[in-house]
Amino acid sequence: MKSTLVLHLGIMRDSGQGSWPAVLPYLLLPLMIFLPAKTFAAKPNPNPQSIDKDVRYVDCGSSNKQVNNINNALASLDPSEDNTIYVRGACKENVNIVGFDRLQLIAQNGASISDASGDTMPAISIVNSTRVFLQGFIINGSGPNAQTEAIDCTFSYCAFSGNTVQGGADGIDVFGGARASFQGDVLQNNNNGAGIVVSQNGFVVAIGVTLQKNGQGANVAGGFLQLNSSTVQNNLGSGIVVRLGGTVNMFTSTVTENAGNGVNVTGHSTLQLGFPGTGDGGPGSSVTNNSGAGILVMDLSFANFVQGVSNVVTGNLGGTDVLCSPQFPATRGAHTNIGGGSTNCVEP
Repeated sequence: MKSTLVLHLGIMRDSGQGSWPAVLPYLLLPLMIFLPAKTFAAKPNPNPQSIDKDVRYVDCGSSNKQVNNINNALASLDPSEDNTIYVRGACKENVNIVGFDRLQLIAQNGASISDASGDTMPAISIVNSTRVFLQGFIINGSGPNAQTEAIDCTFSYCAFSGNTVQGGADGIDVFGGARASFQGDVLQNNNNGAGIVVSQNGFVVAIGVTLQKNGQGANVAGGFLQLNSSTVQNNLGSGIVVRLGGTVNMFTSTVTENAGNGVNVTGHSTLQLGFPGTGDGGPGSSVTNNSGAGILVMDLSFANFVQGVSNVVTGNLGGTDVLCSPQFPATRGAHTNIGGGSTNCVEP
């Protein structure tokens, strides 16, 4: 599996701009690799009478110590098996998932997991694991002054669906070569950092995600983030920060009403709005009504506003919608493909 993923990512890096349509399946590869087709389907209400050796039922409201702790349930499972844990109640513990393959944690009736370490550990740590899937939880860090992220995904393949992640320094950190997917999650009120952080060659595909009321919506430092049909809004600083050679691709997504710039692209990084080669004037992304510039490009970075895609970068309050600042920014389509917004960028 590892060699296949590396091969496909290599194809992505080497593909030219004109071959982007052929690359789309590879951008969605993490979803195909570690998510079975049934993953995002509605889960049946489990029947405790049907319990088998690979299924556990945790009720954090119970006084029975055998069933009121997720870590105890994990310790009773074979990490190499296809395991499922159903969780009820308000769990106050720091869940450590290490060395698992094919593990599902499924919340029932709004189950929650909250930091119990006093801000010294993430509420959930996923390390050296593959195909770990979390669905439907409310996940709480230590609160408004948190210095620790709510979730870590490190050296792992992680998938999240329908979770609310809040109260960490960051919501979720994906780093150390980890791969992660998000479907319909909300990352909010992670005040001291970002809703999602992607670094150290992390790779994230996020579909239908809301990033709101965080320090920043997303921070991509030397990693890759693809946003599909997602919203980045009302964050305390910039909506998205791309830096240190990071890449962000945005498709039919919205960045709006953030207190800083909509998107910062710095430090030899890349931003792309839309998908080259479609040429049909289809729906694009919008970057509007942010307190600073819509998109800032600087320090050897590149922003591509794809021709034939209906992007809208306008109405931002910093005076310029696409702002090229020293040194050595580069854009393509900033004069023609941003829906009438303003720019100072120079293009051939």
